[in-house]
Amino acid sequence: MFNDYIVKIKDNFNAFGTQYMIGKPFNILPVIDNTNNHAMRQIREGLVSHGEAYFAFEQTAGKGQTGRSWTSETGQNIMISIVLSKNLPEISNQFRLSTATALACHDLFNTETAGDTTIKWPNDIYWCDRKAGGILIENVISGRVITHSVLGIGLNINQTQFPDVGKKVVSLKQITGKTYDPIDLAGKLCSFLTQRLENSIDSRFAAQLEEFNTHLFRRHENVRFRRNEKDEEGVISHVTEKGKLCIRQEQSLYVSLGEITWLL
Repeated sequence: MFNDYIVKIKDNFNAFGTQYMIGKPFNILPVIDNTNNHAMRQIREGLVSHGEAYFAFEQTAGKGQTGRSWTSETGQNIMISIVLSKNLPEISNQFRLSTATALACHDLFNTETAGDTTIKWPNDIYWCDRKAGGILIENVISGRVITHSVLGIGLNINQTQFPDVGKKVVSLKQITGKTYDPIDLAGKLCSFLTQRLENSIDSRFAAQLEEFNTHLFRRHENVRFRRNEKDEEGVISHVTEKGKLCIRQEQSLYVSLGEITWLL
């Protein structure tokens, strides 16, 4: 179904793919269970290089954070996983990868829209109050060292119907009215990610974290959430360098991934 299109893309992709550390080589998969699983299999078999990307037209078992499923119309969106094996942070600093990945997605959406793109903690990309994408990062750890990291990214590009997830979802086409080439945008995403990863190390991370917090969804707003089977509320303050969300109540509450469920 996609063979002619894949040949064309492969012929053209070398022209701009060589500019990026991230996204070279760029593998196009017509159908796969999900790109993160495929990347993990390639890692186990020793068949992957640093910065290699796996882009899928169709996923039969897409997944999101905490075991949630991720569905997408065939050929309409960005479904990509990128493997890192160099310059990886210590385990205690792995949130730097999330920060860089989220900001790269933010960069991509803001090049096409008039703004209003935010990052919902811990792993979602929002436009206004609607979800535009999500991130799932999975690491391979040996001892106390991250040997490989798989950055899984799903972004809604051309899809306009989302029957299984309600109304709080949006695509780039719905925002701008334009139809896009997901492969072309994936290449741009790789470029943004290259820049963001370079700025996630050493002293540069402080400035990047500050920018991440500037774009934090519902920052300085009162929100409701469930923790320990009880409904609570508080004001979103910021995310720490270790990835914990600070919520202002009578005292500051710091929560990690999986500790709360949003009641937005």
